[in-house]
Amino acid sequence: MNTMSQDQKYEPLIIYPQYYDRICQAERYASSLLPFIPRGLPVFQSHGLCHSETLIRYIHQVLGTLPISLNHEEIFLLFLAAWFHDIGYLHPLSIHDRSRHAEFSSLIIRTDPFLSELLTGRERNHLAFLIECHDSRVDFTSRRITSPLRMHLITALFRLIDALDLGTDRCPPEVFSLIEDGLDEHSRRHWKAHQNVQSCFFRYPALTIMVYVPEDPFFRLRIVPHLEDDCSSCSPVFLKSGLEPCYLAIETSDGKMPEISPWRTEKKIFLATVSSHGQ
Repeated sequence: MNTMSQDQKYEPLIIYPQYYDRICQAERYASSLLPFIPRGLPVFQSHGLCHSETLIRYIHQVLGTLPISLNHEEIFLLFLAAWFHDIGYLHPLSIHDRSRHAEFSSLIIRTDPFLSELLTGRERNHLAFLIECHDSRVDFTSRRITSPLRMHLITALFRLIDALDLGTDRCPPEVFSLIEDGLDEHSRRHWKAHQNVQSCFFRYPALTIMVYVPEDPFFRLRIVPHLEDDCSSCSPVFLKSGLEPCYLAIETSDGKMPEISPWRTEKKIFLATVSSHGQ
């Protein structure tokens, strides 16, 4: 994992000190909170500092390939969301009902004293909306928000950015070997699915996943449908914005072309075989 310097991490905001200084403060604050997300969530992947850092790299990939420009306020919101979208997992109830983590994250955004001083009321409302709607189960296209920003487009981009963070960085084999005996079958399959992912990239409009074994059943049944659904849920927003909808691209480096016919052919998946993968 390549470490970005602070200037590289928030380079789009350097010329806007009122945003650059505050995102640096936000990172320091979030970094003090995220390590306390309980590992009482052993079923699922890590939601700590590394996850937020990875999302920031994906944000840069989006900014570098999206055919339209985002303004500094919209970029600021994406960076904020990378740090605060999962802090709802700090709430004890999230251990028993993880589906409420976006709701709890939004509550913290609206009520936390530090964030109330750091962000304006409008910024907190925007961030809370984005975080509430990053959950795949939320139909954010039907939710209205009054804003000069392209909030639905930003929300669609962040939902896909968050969904794309897959692989062994979040479900390390070393940790799996320690906890495997205590996992139920549902959880074990989740971890195994992630371990089939070699790397991921957001090259708009493709969400590209490099995999070790394309035919792996855990990957095909757990990860592919979820990303398909996320792409589908965001498509109306991209189309309304005059943009091509995002799609899922599966790539391999072993020279084998996956069989398409048994792989949810009722939905559109793009499969590619490459001999090498440069980045």
